[in-house]
Formats: sequence, C-alpha cells, structure tokens
Amino acid sequence: GIVAVSAIWRRRSSASSTLEETLGKWVSSRPRRTVAAVALLATLVNCYPVVFCGKSFLSPNNGVPLLYENPPTLPGLRSDSFEDAKGSDIGAVMWYHWPLSVVIGESLLDHGEWPLWNRYDLGGTPLLGQGISTVGDPLHLPAILSRGAVWAWDAQYVVSRWLFGFGLGLVIFFGVRKIGVALWVAASAPFIGYFGFRLNHPAAFAVCYSPWLLVCWGGLCSAATL
Repeated sequence: GIVAVSAIWRRRSSASSTLEETLGKWVSSRPRRTVAAVALLATLVNCYPVVFCGKSFLSPNNGVPLLYENPPTLPGLRSDSFEDAKGSDIGAVMWYHWPLSVVIGESLLDHGEWPLWNRYDLGGTPLLGQGISTVGDPLHLPAILSRGAVWAWDAQYVVSRWLFGFGLGLVIFFGVRKIGVALWVAASAPFIGYFGFRLNHPAAFAVCYSPWLLVCWGGLCSAATL
C-alpha cells in the first residue's frame, strides 16, 4: 500500500511539474497576453457588481439628490435605499458629465453640429477642452451615440480600469523584464485606493489612460528595429 501511494504521489508530482513547466513556457513566450489576461481577471473581480449583478456606477441609489432631494430621487424609482459612497465625489458625473453625454449626442445626431458649446449651462459654456467632456475619447463614443446610455458609461468604467492594470503591467515588464512582478502589478492595479476616492468621477479616465504614454516609450526602447 505504501508503495502504491508513493507511486501515485510521484505521478501527480510529475504531472504537476509538467503543467507548471508548460504554463511557464506559455507565459514567458506571451508576456503581453498574460498581463492582459491577469488585468482583465482582476478588473472583473473588482467590478463584479456591475459586470455580473446588474449594478451601475451611475445608479440613482448612489446617494445623490437628482430630481428630488429625498429618496426616491427619480420618478418611478421604487428603491429608497442609498449606498454609502464614503465621501467620494459621486455628484459630478450625475449632475454634469452624464448630462453632457446626452447634450453631445443630441448635437451630433439630431442637429448635425460639432459639440463646441453647451447652451444649457451658465448661459453657455465651451464643451471642448473644459470640464472633461471627453468628446475625443474613443471609449466614450458609445455613451455619446447611445445618448448617455448607462450601459455605455459602465462599459467605459470597466474597460478603462482594465486598460489601467494592463498598461501598468506592461510598464513594469518593459522596465524590469520580470513577468512575475508585472503580473502582480496588473492584478493589484484595479484595487488601488484612488478608485475608492474617485468612485465614478470621469477624472479617473485620465489616470487609467496615463500608463500608456510610458508603454509607448517602453515599446520603442525595447524594439529591435525602428
């Protein structure tokens, strides 16, 4: 019996080491894909209420006074419970940035005009280069074309966090050439405290895209030919 157990244990150890060796070769030969996959998994875990449970970064239950100051804050809203945002600035997107996506969509789709001007705010304010209107952001295009659909906004939040983890992982990989360190950074990036502070503020988009400036430089520095 002891001999049989030892043989089974040796077989399992051999199979485990073979699997680890195969996985290690795959990771080392495809570091960018591995970083992207790990960052995606971490983002899905971080944003699981939105991705899997039907929640939203733009939910009226976030605790922001909208049409009415007291809950329910919108007509037809049945739930009167509020989420505790822990002091995060969740009002900006609900009061300003989400309406902007509707205004921009109307300007482009209904009037055929480039959205240079917001006629509904302070007697008129510029839309380009002010207030993070994100008119030129490709990831924001679905929100504009859908006239501010919540699913499009949520998709931008999730994808931008994935890009943040993916980009930081690549920056580390280009810098130190250690895939393990790059994977740890990619896995932890979506959980940084900044996203708790800027829970749904569009300012987070600029932070999420910023690593890709260094990714470009890292790719150029490590390229064999230019």
